[in-house]
Amino acid sequence: MCTTYVVFMQQALIYKYVEGIVDIVEKAVAAVEAGDVCALGAQMTHAQHLFDANCLPNCPSELTSPRLHTLINDAMLNELCVAVKGVGSQGDGSAQLLCRTPELQQQVRVCDANRVGSCLFAASSVLLTSYCIT
Repeated sequence: MCTTYVVFMQQALIYKYVEGIVDIVEKAVAAVEAGDVCALGAQMTHAQHLFDANCLPNCPSELTSPRLHTLINDAMLNELCVAVKGVGSQGDGSAQLLCRTPELQQQVRVCDANRVGSCLFAASSVLLTSYCIT
């Protein structure tokens, strides 16, 4: 009985994520079509929060992603980026960073290069991919 309930709750969380992501994708496409970087960033951030709330509880040992969340919460990156979110399987492997302008995108690259050797990037296998919509 308890096992059935746990499986049901896990499935319910995944369904909630899938339902939410459909809306996010539609809004993200509209933002890209309109060239609205801030709206796209908001959808990327929303997608990350939705994943953390609904998918992470299903396998916290693999999806907690402490290095990714360190990156997401990094004050310097938050000044330079509209959004920072995990991509792929969300397990500390890759992150997307969305910048408002090509100049800010370059600053992110410089920030990354200057911080190699810091605990944030050197101890991490996170692949940073920055995007700019102009």
